[in-house]
Amino acid sequence: MTRTGIATGLGCLMALSGQAIADIQIDVGCFSNINPVPACSYEGDYASFVNSWEVEGYTSSQGYTMIDVDITGIMALAGESHLVGVSIVDFGTNSYGTLSPGADLDYVQFIGLDSDIGVEAEYFGGTQEHVNQDSDELWNRLGVLDAFYGANHIEDEVYVSLGQLGSLDLSFSNIGGGDSGGGDGTDDGADDDFGIDPMGNLAFSTGLHLQLAEVGSYEQFSIYLHTADIPAPAGVAVMLGMMRVGRRRRS
Repeated sequence: MTRTGIATGLGCLMALSGQAIADIQIDVGCFSNINPVPACSYEGDYASFVNSWEVEGYTSSQGYTMIDVDITGIMALAGESHLVGVSIVDFGTNSYGTLSPGADLDYVQFIGLDSDIGVEAEYFGGTQEHVNQDSDELWNRLGVLDAFYGANHIEDEVYVSLGQLGSLDLSFSNIGGGDSGGGDGTDDGADDDFGIDPMGNLAFSTGLHLQLAEVGSYEQFSIYLHTADIPAPAGVAVMLGMMRVGRRRRS
């Protein structure tokens, strides 16, 4: 495994006019994998919390690039306390051919999240193959890095192709302790249906990280953290509901 730095200065354009962003609190930045690996560029305000490296042994002789985002560090710096969800958004600057309407996300995973916490995936955008896929079907494409050069999203279930301004939204389930009944006064890092505390007991000592790979050539995407400071489950539910209705109308 060869570690590399993150290059900055992509000059990414803000292209979110088609997205509902009322609940977006932290714009992590814009990312681009550029072959040959491990070339990866990043533009944003959190470079010290973003890392990338080459992982060898992939089907390509050059390996692939893994991107790591330190969510705990970013939220601490931003002064946010509860993570409601994460969105990975196509920036509208990619090539949108029939067999690669992407950015194509080959692998997405949270590192440091308690095993009892579930992560639900939902797609919003114009890639018809993903519109009606449920969370399990999307995670089947994202949970294992089994993409290969020449694959496409129609015949090969190895990645999620966001499509122009499309979004992969990740939210958390079973965050209130499940059926354990609670009552022991312990802090499990969650606040009922509100969100998770990435600085609490849900994360390991290394904190909560998002790792992802996009084995493409100069495909850009951005990452947003949906956060809230004060526990208000009803307000958050309404906020996310408005976001989803707006995106469905645009899909």
